[in-house]
Amino acid sequence: MRHKIKQKFDEERKNYAAQLMKQSADTQTKGKFVTIRGYLHSDELARHFDVVSYQKNEDHFVYVIDGIDPATGQTYQIKRRYKHFLSLRNCFVERLPGLYIPALPKKQNFGNRGDEFLKERCYLLSMFIK
Repeated sequence: MRHKIKQKFDEERKNYAAQLMKQSADTQTKGKFVTIRGYLHSDELARHFDVVSYQKNEDHFVYVIDGIDPATGQTYQIKRRYKHFLSLRNCFVERLPGLYIPALPKKQNFGNRGDEFLKERCYLLSMFIK
């Protein structure tokens, strides 16, 4: 199912790019760059990633991320700490100035062991990666 979504997405992107190229050829803009803004069906592709749970490891928690590789359709699972999400966000902010990058949930050193807190954090981290 998801592999078909990816194929449809790629096909629509190619058609859209071809349409833009045809328009640029018709308007004598050969040799100039064409910018394609946004992604078609970005919500569909965002559904390929989700923070599904958390696990306690010694002195910290890791968050379990389920994903689907859009190219192959294979599922995978990775585990990341909060600091990895923070590093990713900082990298985006540094490399993409002027682009809005969603905030992460606040780091909380005390009182972060409750089930409700961790479930909420999973949800917020999931929203961040989408």
